[in-house]
Amino acid sequence: MNAMNPQTRLIPTAGMAYILAGGRSKRFGQDKALVSIGGEVHLAGLAGQLRRDGFEVVIVSQRHQEYQALGLRQIFDHDSDAGPLAGVIAALSDCKRQERKHCWVVTCDLLEWKREWVSAYEEQKTLDGAVEISGSSSVAAVFDSEGFAPFPGVYAVSVLGIAVESWNAGNRSMKGLHRLLNGRIAKIAIGPGLAPRNFNTQQELADLLREQQQPRGYL
Repeated sequence: MNAMNPQTRLIPTAGMAYILAGGRSKRFGQDKALVSIGGEVHLAGLAGQLRRDGFEVVIVSQRHQEYQALGLRQIFDHDSDAGPLAGVIAALSDCKRQERKHCWVVTCDLLEWKREWVSAYEEQKTLDGAVEISGSSSVAAVFDSEGFAPFPGVYAVSVLGIAVESWNAGNRSMKGLHRLLNGRIAKIAIGPGLAPRNFNTQQELADLLREQQQPRGYL
């Protein structure tokens, strides 16, 4: 774990949140964002959870008309069919235009948003450039996970230049971006039962819903 300044509380409870929804959902067999969960379109439900926590929600997609009926602001991937880094570049570009310093980035295959995640970020980490973490200012914060888990995550707008440079050099993966951010990614510890739950297939979704065994909403 990286060192932290417990006196610093700079991640806001409200801000910009971008939902990446530009994938083809090949393994799922249909658009994951539009699947019905508990009688509600999943993307609308996920956005609603974020909005209830005070976030301004923006959808990042490659389909120009797909989500208009949901009444959500929509921007488009930096390039189509090019993976999540294209969505992150689009999100950070928009975040910069909104004159924000950082934003949350989540994916449409996230089963649910948990408000406890915001508290975990606030209590443990900061993206303020004046605070040094392991000798280098932190520009991203993700959950402390055994595997590679770039989402949900908080990314500073300053990551945009690095992401575009990586893209232009032909390095177009999130793993590649994180390698370039070496030592500048804060790891956030979360308690039992708070790990993000994502689905890529219909069977994975069915299994998660069976485990949940309660109405959709905050757990």
